[in-house]
Amino acid sequence: MEEYKPERYVLFISHALPEDNEFVLWLAAKLRNEGYEVWSEMEQVHGGEHFWREIENVLQTKAVKMILVASQISVQKDGVRAEWDFARELARQHRLKDFIIPLNLDDVSSNAIIGMTSLAMIQFQNSWAHGVKALLRKLVKDNVPKTTQANPLSAAQWYFNRFATTNTVNDQSETFYSNWVALPHLPRTLYLHEYANDVQAKQIIRHIQEDHLFPVARHERYIMAFEKILPDLRLDESAGSLFNSTNIKAVNKINLSVGQIQGRHYKSKEFPTTQDASNFLVQLLQQAFHNFLVQRGLLTYELANGKLCYYFSRPELGDVKVKYNYKGRTRSKQLTGVYYEEDVWHYGISFVARLNPLLAISVKAHILFSNDGKTIWDDKKAIHSARRKKGKRMFNPEWRDLLLAFLSSLSDDQEKINVPIAVQEYLWLAIIPITFISDKGYEDPQDKGRLVPMDDNEEEHWDDEEQIEFDAEAALAELELSRQEVNVLNEDDQTHEEII
Repeated sequence: MEEYKPERYVLFISHALPEDNEFVLWLAAKLRNEGYEVWSEMEQVHGGEHFWREIENVLQTKAVKMILVASQISVQKDGVRAEWDFARELARQHRLKDFIIPLNLDDVSSNAIIGMTSLAMIQFQNSWAHGVKALLRKLVKDNVPKTTQANPLSAAQWYFNRFATTNTVNDQSETFYSNWVALPHLPRTLYLHEYANDVQAKQIIRHIQEDHLFPVARHERYIMAFEKILPDLRLDESAGSLFNSTNIKAVNKINLSVGQIQGRHYKSKEFPTTQDASNFLVQLLQQAFHNFLVQRGLLTYELANGKLCYYFSRPELGDVKVKYNYKGRTRSKQLTGVYYEEDVWHYGISFVARLNPLLAISVKAHILFSNDGKTIWDDKKAIHSARRKKGKRMFNPEWRDLLLAFLSSLSDDQEKINVPIAVQEYLWLAIIPITFISDKGYEDPQDKGRLVPMDDNEEEHWDDEEQIEFDAEAALAELELSRQEVNVLNEDDQTHEEII
């Protein structure tokens, strides 16, 4: 059965071509995602067609609204002005109420086109997401028909238009910050202290950890440490005991070259094997960093994968801004803050020590939430939902600055992080992550409104149960079909050129 479509059902988008292409691509995808039929010159008109005839036909017979993307450039375009005049005349002849909906993209004056002052402009210049919410409310209020159910974004639409924007890769040097914190140098030797049995090893390691002497890790009856000599432990005779006091000390010691382990030159099939040595080194480095973070007063939260996330509690006097350095300038950043008036968000990290390809601490950023500034919510589903809402407006510069501020907060001299690994030895970590230099850059759009995510208001429309799952297989199939169609179009263009 053929799907019923009302007489007028198309949202016609009038815009500057190609200057406003990126915004139109974003807006069209958002409207389609809500179930509306969309027509724009950027997507529908190809070279060689009688484009004005097609535009007139859509406006005259199918368009339920003409959405005018009013920008500093579009109001000067002859084509946009012609569409405006034609749409005004149509609205007058057919008595189409609010047929034209102008969008203010970049603070353009309402006097830019004759007659536009009489229409209320929807403001997009500060936030595309806020603007699209207002537009959707207007479409619902005017009972604009939807031709399809709300669907995930079309892979084909994105594929066809991915090169339509004017923001391109260019030849310029750019610095990129990684999430790796370099370990400039390690101790020369990793010691495996062997005890008579694992019970003695447990007693020794408990004594060392209780006194916070230095980082250690245990494997059965072996204790791994960067410390050459571990303290002996004397178990004194207790009242009524039938046994004499016992002195616990190591019976053997294995020296492993850290340089050989890190450089993959240590080879052994017997204990400690090649893999054992690598695991022991990583385990000890992670224990050292864990001890350091806890001793600095950071709290821990166990993530779903079992790893610990380290975060600062919120001070009772309010959020504190941490100073950090970025490109030679001092900035400041909060690592905690208010979330929806009463709750608190916390920036935190999890980490893993890496020996290759670079010797570093690999950091992963997290956002956590609490009611009291200390205790993280028990409801992991609520944390996930809050993280999506909070994190969707956080882009690369924000995450970079949070990481720089976090690392800076761990330093006493704003130059390095001193992590104790032995009685008189430290790991010297940099407070700036490893950076990479690229000889290619990307020209960011001038309009920062496009940084607001396309799904910024989706959670306000749908409950979790109602959200439509993305069909990956269908999307890939659609994308492959799109590639085939593009190839056919390219072949047709080449044939046309040969005929000419």
